[in-house]
Amino acid sequence: MVDLTNLKDRTLSFTAREAINLYLKDLGKVLQLKIDSKRNSIEVEVLLAGEEKPIELTIGRYEICREGEKYYIVVGEIGSSRRWITALARRYLEGHRFEIPENLARILQLLT
Repeated sequence: MVDLTNLKDRTLSFTAREAINLYLKDLGKVLQLKIDSKRNSIEVEVLLAGEEKPIELTIGRYEICREGEKYYIVVGEIGSSRRWITALARRYLEGHRFEIPENLARILQLLT
């Protein structure tokens, strides 16, 4: 039997990685992105421009919400492989809501 949750997570992970890479094209590249909707977690590996080693980011808890036709993600419990990035992320990302790009939201609508 096909694990539909795993298939959904892999599809969203791929689509999100591609969308983020378009957005960040001058700043770096997402090498890996893994969404686990059962645990509401996201793991990301990013190679920033000018850096030799990738940075790992983890969102230990996230929430997807919908208002009208728009989807948002609320970020919780964020961490990274760099202490200073963790501090910045907790200050400016944790607990905040961000609109999901329209192309990714369309995929999300089909899968939820």
